Amino acid sequence: MGKIKTKAIPLKLNKINQFNEKTNSSKGVYNATWRLIDFIKSLKFTQREPLNYNIFQDDANLFNQDSKKYPEFNTDYYQRLINDEKTKKVILFLIKELKTAISNPNDYLITFPTSLIFSLYTSELNSKEEYLEYLEETEFNEDDFNENVGVYITESEILLPNLNILLVVDGQHRLAGLLAIYYSLLSEIEGNHLNKKLIDFARKCIEKEEFNNYDELKIKVENFVFNCMVLLDFDVWEQGKVFADVNFNQKPVNKSLYYDIFGSYPDTENNDLYIAHQWVTYLNNKSGSPFCKKIKMLGSGEGYISQAFLVESFFPLLRRNGVWNVFLNESISNKALSERPIIFLEIYFDVIKELLKEFWPIEGDKPSLYKHILFKTTGLAALIKLVEDIYPKVENFVYKGNEKELADKIKLEFQNSDGTLKFNPIRLFSKDGDFSKGAGKGLQVRLYKQLAYDLGYRTSPII
Repeated sequence: MGKIKTKAIPLKLNKINQFNEKTNSSKGVYNATWRLIDFIKSLKFTQREPLNYNIFQDDANLFNQDSKKYPEFNTDYYQRLINDEKTKKVILFLIKELKTAISNPNDYLITFPTSLIFSLYTSELNSKEEYLEYLEETEFNEDDFNENVGVYITESEILLPNLNILLVVDGQHRLAGLLAIYYSLLSEIEGNHLNKKLIDFARKCIEKEEFNNYDELKIKVENFVFNCMVLLDFDVWEQGKVFADVNFNQKPVNKSLYYDIFGSYPDTENNDLYIAHQWVTYLNNKSGSPFCKKIKMLGSGEGYISQAFLVESFFPLLRRNGVWNVFLNESISNKALSERPIIFLEIYFDVIKELLKEFWPIEGDKPSLYKHILFKTTGLAALIKLVEDIYPKVENFVYKGNEKELADKIKLEFQNSDGTLKFNPIRLFSKDGDFSKGAGKGLQVRLYKQLAYDLGYRTSPII
């Protein structure tokens, strides 16, 4: 993308005041009714990308960072990737609605009664004239993070520039469906937000319906009016909370995305989530880690287990009566993460990988080829629960620089004096073992109890 010039369009909007008192601040929630053509050139579709940093390096500690106002990287966004199949269903629905509207102009039902949710920032410039002059004289990079350009707001309207600054908080599939239809009606497509397959799909669907007048169709799409809710000057964290409230409390979205959004910044009320998320991110990103690139971050893509599963498996270790609850309390009071749990986890699973290499995933193989249960939810959940038993036995050896001795101490918990394993790995972790049929927490607990019994931590594999 090259340099572009922009201009601003005046659009009406109204501030919503409910329990909150009216203030002089422009920050708040606004409602509006906008046509697609009014904001189409200002749209910015985003998708969250997995974080890729090491929290245990000094320059990566987030405890002392303020919440970001503007996104700086794709990891700062919270939207999920547009789902093509879901968008295709929207396209089919909209074309059916268009057909009805053209054949029956007196139909007063509206297609999308619920609001799109957008996010915008206000410009730091002090006057309308100064703002317009700035837009006129500046050349922008179309593919940059331009959100900080902002909008100029008066009591009843905003000036919205034709620049990618209007973030979609909720409603991206509705927008994508209508945009696919719109772009399919244009002779030339410039700077569109969608992949070509969706546009081609929309074009084929329109051709199948045999609309008589494409110009009329295009005008109807351009003038499609959306109910809009606009979050003005909400920082990245606040936008994410709105997104999560809509998408996790009101409709299903994968948990991994939720944990990734809210595990990325410290929160004294949910610090167990922050810590568990940092452990998972570290284990997936660190070269040489037994989990390196094996976790489905954001719940999608290649991987053996999901980010959400691992985060939830670590929770009991951090909560009241958990073996690592002390580190949760320390992180709140000291505003720093202890390295001891992650040192232990990395060495602990390195040892398991070494002792049970026959049942560990083969490097380079696709996850779909893996058949054993050691590195699936049943096996890993049992092994993580076993941390409660093993960590107290070796905690005096858990510190940086002592990895070799720690590994030897952990091996002693799994092996007899002659070097043989204290348990039958084929029975417990193979694809044909006693715990390979079925899934769920009940099976995970049963496997843990049997393993803990074999290792001498329990007096019965049942009770």
